[in-house]
Amino acid sequence: MAVILKDVLAQLTQKFIELSADRLDGIDQSIDDILNDKGDRGTLYNNLQMEIHSLKGSAGSYGFHLVTTIAHRLEDYMESSSRLENEQWLDVQKFIDEARRIIEQGQDPDESLYNEILKVLPSSSSKEFSGSDINSITVFLVMESGVQRKLVGTELASQGINISFSNNPLEAIDQIFNSNLMS
Repeated sequence: MAVILKDVLAQLTQKFIELSADRLDGIDQSIDDILNDKGDRGTLYNNLQMEIHSLKGSAGSYGFHLVTTIAHRLEDYMESSSRLENEQWLDVQKFIDEARRIIEQGQDPDESLYNEILKVLPSSSSKEFSGSDINSITVFLVMESGVQRKLVGTELASQGINISFSNNPLEAIDQIFNSNLMS
């Protein structure tokens, strides 16, 4: 019996979709628990970060590159805030809902839709600048994760600047190309 690669890939993709649906359900539950003060907030937050990171890492392997970008932007959104308030948790939910919608469709949308989808996601910036389109600018903060990166990112976001974090220059370049920022 010959194994057809196309069938195996389809089965693996379907398994990814099922596991991602479970992962997204867990993320939804964590957000709900945080909003309703059910459980240790720190533990819930850390688990949520791990699940988002896992989704980001696995989505690209199965051809869901936009989900990878959405998850990365969600990580940036969360990292650039000193403490997420209830309204911001509702914004976090928007990222998750968009990732779920794409995964439930069973494939990445056409590249022509990437920017339209990304534009509706919340921004890490907290101020609007009249007469300026600064919120369309993304600054890539390239430094190892830690307290300094968090402080710098939070300060830039508080000034209305979108932040994307990378640990090293190669990761930043990869992010730029994979997030369609070059178009």
